[in-house]
Amino acid sequence: MSRNFAGFGQVQYIGTPYVVPIKLAGISGVVCPLRFDWFSYGASSLKPNINVLVNMDVQQCAKMDVIRSVYIDNLGSDNPIYVFFPDTGCTVSAKPNSEGWYPAYTNAKTVWVVGLGFVSG
Repeated sequence: MSRNFAGFGQVQYIGTPYVVPIKLAGISGVVCPLRFDWFSYGASSLKPNINVLVNMDVQQCAKMDVIRSVYIDNLGSDNPIYVFFPDTGCTVSAKPNSEGWYPAYTNAKTVWVVGLGFVSG
């Protein structure tokens, strides 16, 4: 699914991406955990849609050669969250109060994480 998030403006990710080694079913790899406190980005009725640019092409992520999937934990949230890969147009979406592991189709380490429909309170 492809969707256009260009009209929401964009802010930089607050924090520095880094990798953590993992081993799943005997296969070694790395993950890059990202945490979002949407209030830090100004999420409110005045700013209901937020587009965060995350650049994982940094020294701390050098061990991660490719992004193959994303895990989105959106439990406890009434807002949909999207992860958009601008190089391919691939969009991964997580419904409100959901979680899941989704395939990612990308050749880059730059993603947009977008939250929609935030309200104050």
